[in-house]
Amino acid sequence: MHALNPGATLFSCLAIAIEAGLMLGSIMVSRHNLWICIGFHIGWNLTAALLGIPVSGQHIYGFMVMKVQGPTLLTGGSFGIEASLIPVILGLLVSAAFLLCRGRDTMIGSRT
Repeated sequence: MHALNPGATLFSCLAIAIEAGLMLGSIMVSRHNLWICIGFHIGWNLTAALLGIPVSGQHIYGFMVMKVQGPTLLTGGSFGIEASLIPVILGLLVSAAFLLCRGRDTMIGSRT
């Protein structure tokens, strides 16, 4: 669905797949709780919107209006910060952390 948004690119779609798909999927697999995933998604969108940062190409006016400048790889361009390399890296780290916790919980559970 995000591919149809204004400013969407192949990289923004890949970034969303990693940030939302992989990260939220790893949270779901690790915690078996859809509400945590919903909370992450709402928290991300709400924070960006309140700061005036475009959310998936949609310009929403929040408490502040930010004009992000710099290389598109770091700012996400007109699509918003979601199409930036920074949240992709953070999404991979969060995914790894939740999957490592899942692996640890599985190993601990198998000893009892």
